[in-house]
Amino acid sequence: MHTAPNKTVTQQRLYKLFDKTKRKDITPDQLIDYMDKVTKPVLARKFLLRLPPSDPEGNELLPTLSNNQQSIETLRAHLGFLDCLDATQILSPIDCLNSPDLGPERLNLFDHCANMTKDQVILSNKYLATWVDEPYVQENMSFLKMALKACVDPYLWNRCYEEHLSAPVE
Repeated sequence: MHTAPNKTVTQQRLYKLFDKTKRKDITPDQLIDYMDKVTKPVLARKFLLRLPPSDPEGNELLPTLSNNQQSIETLRAHLGFLDCLDATQILSPIDCLNSPDLGPERLNLFDHCANMTKDQVILSNKYLATWVDEPYVQENMSFLKMALKACVDPYLWNRCYEEHLSAPVE
């Protein structure tokens, strides 16, 4: 029995499993293990991301906002461990359908979620699907969706999903 972890084995395993550029080379069993980690809720039920209550007194507002902020940081750390944080970058294409050029604005889903519009997210996703050819980018977008679903209150998730379905398809 080792008295300390075998860093070579641990680092190789983490590098191979969680390096997005190496994900295409993992075995089916490793992919299943990875997917389990992506979809596993990392937040306790009471800390799921949720809408602040519309209590006229505001009694629950501050605790809910504080819990949401802590939950966002936990989710950010989890996605960093899974090498999926690039999916949280919201880009601002200049002419998405005709040019790969980007505007100067770069937003982060975690840092700017309160001020971001669904149109910004839709445009960024369209840009990534149109111009970025690294397969891990599309994978990470799917993994982000799975991780968010596991960490968001079902009521909020359903509201967001309904909003997503109502978005115009171009």
